[in-house]
Amino acid sequence: MASDEAIAALLFFCVFEVLGGGAVGTFVRSVLRREPAGVASFFLIWGAGFGGIPLFIGSVLLLTSERPILFFVQAFVFVMAIVLVALMPPDLFEQDALKSMPTALAGAILCMFGAALVLLTLQDGVGVVTLVGAALAFGGAALLGRATLGLFHST
Repeated sequence: MASDEAIAALLFFCVFEVLGGGAVGTFVRSVLRREPAGVASFFLIWGAGFGGIPLFIGSVLLLTSERPILFFVQAFVFVMAIVLVALMPPDLFEQDALKSMPTALAGAILCMFGAALVLLTLQDGVGVVTLVGAALAFGGAALLGRATLGLFHST
C-alpha cells in the first residue's frame, strides 16, 4: 500500500476508533465508579466491535504498508479515546455543562475539518484551501476553548 493510501486508511479507521473507544471508555467509567453494569456492558460489546474490527483490519493493511508506524497511531487513538472518556469528570454531564455542549461540538468539528484540510493540501503548497482550512481550525479551536472556559466559570 502506498503512503498516501495508508494515511487515507488511517483517517478512515480513526473515525471508528474514536467512537468505539468512547463506548469502551463509558464501560470502563462505570466499572471505576462501581455502577451496575447493565447498560454499560452493551457499550463494551458495541465499542469493542466498532473499534476493534477496524483496528484488526488496520493492523493487516497498515503494518504491511510503506509506513507501518501508522498502525500504532491508530492503536493510540483507540486507547486514548478509552482513557479520555473513562477519566472524564462527572461535572461534565451536569445540566449547566450541557448548555455549552453544542458550542463545544461545533468547535471540535470545525477544528478537525480545518486541520484535515490543512494536512491534505499543505503538500501542494500554501493556497486558498490551506488558508481556509487554517482559519476553520483556529476558529473551531476558539469556539471549543470558549465553551471550555465557560464550563470552568460556571462551576
